[in-house]
Amino acid sequence: MTDQKRTEHLSFGPVELEITDADRSVAFWRDVIGMRVRSSAESIALGTETETLVILHPVATSPAVKGHAGLYHLAIHVPDEGEFARVLARFNEKRHYASAIDHIMSKALYLSDPDGLGIEITLEMPERVREFRTYRGGVELIDAEGRTRQFSETLDVGAVLAALPDDDISRPLASGTRIGHVHMHVGNLEAASAYYAKIGFIPHLSLPSFGFADLGAGGDYPHRIGLNIWQGLYVEPAPAGTARMRRFEIRFSEPNGMAKSLEKTSAYAIEGMENARQDPFGNQMVLTATG
Repeated sequence: MTDQKRTEHLSFGPVELEITDADRSVAFWRDVIGMRVRSSAESIALGTETETLVILHPVATSPAVKGHAGLYHLAIHVPDEGEFARVLARFNEKRHYASAIDHIMSKALYLSDPDGLGIEITLEMPERVREFRTYRGGVELIDAEGRTRQFSETLDVGAVLAALPDDDISRPLASGTRIGHVHMHVGNLEAASAYYAKIGFIPHLSLPSFGFADLGAGGDYPHRIGLNIWQGLYVEPAPAGTARMRRFEIRFSEPNGMAKSLEKTSAYAIEGMENARQDPFGNQMVLTATG
């Protein structure tokens, strides 16, 4: 990957979640993840000093359930190695388990919120990847040194923590932290990929044997929308009353980008919601323009 300054034409605003217990969830997002409470009324907005990343709606009556379309995980992308190390050190202090994976193009920590909704903390490192190679059983990466690597390897936690810039592991997430990708359970990879291509995302990998596909937004980091069929084919949306993703926001920076996307996806409009769409499996989003 050569040009690391290519501008992406799509980005994400807040992800909205329906949760069961406001106090418990706020404590988790604030004390474990490191977000600030930005506003609190019927819904609770959390994020950095400058940006709302997650909006909580305490309307669910039961935790998340499996076997449905919906959120696999939302991904919080931190701006640098020091901030990634700070998050990991905070997890260790709080004794909050996270699965630590090196994807070569990124480093990742996987965990769940109190209702079982998936979260990934991501440090983007596309400069570590020269190319992706797909084969019948999956995908392998060729790293910047020309070595063949697996898509998921064990993260060197010690090396991560060595980048911790100071001892203040309670410091909230830094400005520049953002929602960097959204990964969803869908019922059919081809249909879901075609839909998000109409929205404006660019197909990257399609691995039917692995039940996975993803799409990028024009930059060097190619994983902005993740799709999988790991909950089954043609699954229905998560039932009302369960903890789940309500919707997420897609932002368009190109002139007329949102208008073109709305026109291409008019068959997926949500009645009564302006500039809102849902994919073929019920995952909802609202489209906004930033440029």
